[in-house]
Amino acid sequence: MDLVAGIMAVMKGNAGGHGAIMISKHLKSIGVERLVVATIQEGKELRTAGITGPIHVLGRQLLLTSLMVFMNTTSDSLLNLIMDLIILRL
Repeated sequence: MDLVAGIMAVMKGNAGGHGAIMISKHLKSIGVERLVVATIQEGKELRTAGITGPIHVLGRQLLLTSLMVFMNTTSDSLLNLIMDLIILRL
């Protein structure tokens, strides 16, 4: 079986302060296929700037935000609930 490796470039924090849009465009032009961001907003900024291809969001914001809306609670109380559930399963 032939395995092919690729590069995922991390663009979180404005590409370490170097400018995520400029760096992303350059990396895409030299063959980097996938980009990684920490937040949905960072990914949206890249898309708005015309960046194409897979953009992976590694943050946990979507899950926590969705659960907070569903449960009508805050992030602190939600995290406490999750920890309680984990402890109960042990």
